[in-house]
This record gives sequence, structure tokens and C-alpha cells, in this order.
Amino acid sequence: MSNPKADYQRRNDQLNKALNLDLPYRVLLGVTGDHFFSTRLAGMSNAEAMRDHKGRYAAVKACVLRFGLEYAFETGIY
Repeated sequence: MSNPKADYQRRNDQLNKALNLDLPYRVLLGVTGDHFFSTRLAGMSNAEAMRDHKGRYAAVKACVLRFGLEYAFETGIY
């Protein structure tokens, strides 16, 4: 089983290296804004996503894990 804290720290270090233009061992993939992609993938309507913040966060997390993304910034919750 993976260690969530260690995984987070590794991904955070990789992101910082990429932002500082150091040479990471690979190109990072992530989401800067999904415009309801993750919630629609989870079966939520846009209206539901705007009202159900916990559900939206869960959908974004599931999407990040499903596609093996390295990071996710803002989720678009207003």
C-alpha cells in the first residue's frame, strides 16, 4: 500500500522542480481547471456540482486518481 504523505511530497517536489525549470525526470500531467469534466464523468449535472461542494471535490479526486494525474489546482468551485 502506498504512503499518501510520501506520495504527496514526491508529487509536490516534482511540481516545484517543473515550475522552477529544473529538470524533472518526466513531464508532469495535471488539471488547471476541468470545467465540470470530472463531475460530468461522475454523473453529476452542472447544477448539482455547483451546489454539492463535497461531491465536486470527490469527483475531482476520483478523476485525478483515475487518470493518474500528478496534481490538480483549482476545482472551479465558486
